[in-house]
Amino acid sequence: MTPSTLAIGFIVVIILAAVILNGPRGSSGPRRSRRRDAEEASRLITQAEIKLQQGEVDAAFSLFLRALPLADGVAPLLFSEAYYGLARCAEKQGDLQYAAQSIRFALAYAPQWRYDKPAYEELLNSELRRVLDQIGKSQP
Repeated sequence: MTPSTLAIGFIVVIILAAVILNGPRGSSGPRRSRRRDAEEASRLITQAEIKLQQGEVDAAFSLFLRALPLADGVAPLLFSEAYYGLARCAEKQGDLQYAAQSIRFALAYAPQWRYDKPAYEELLNSELRRVLDQIGKSQP
């Protein structure tokens, strides 16, 4: 073995030891951040649901909106839940078009959670039909 081969081997061993002991560089950061984002989105959605039950529609709407960017790309089911929450707020405020569009956005993520929550997809489809029926009845 030449000295340069020995040096390269030594460096590889040091790098491998560091990876084994500490994990790949930067690997826990993004994972931890994604988990934190999902946890925060879930917390915001829970708060929004409480506000909505208390009749504080504007506060609930704001909380659902804040949850969207946290759940986007991290937690598809939470993303759908936030959009469905926005739909319910919009309906309470009389904006049926926004409600229908929000439910459509919630359904757009169904392929990512459909097998875990098939009843939720059925609920969203049922709610969309109901809102569209209301829109049809309100137009001359």
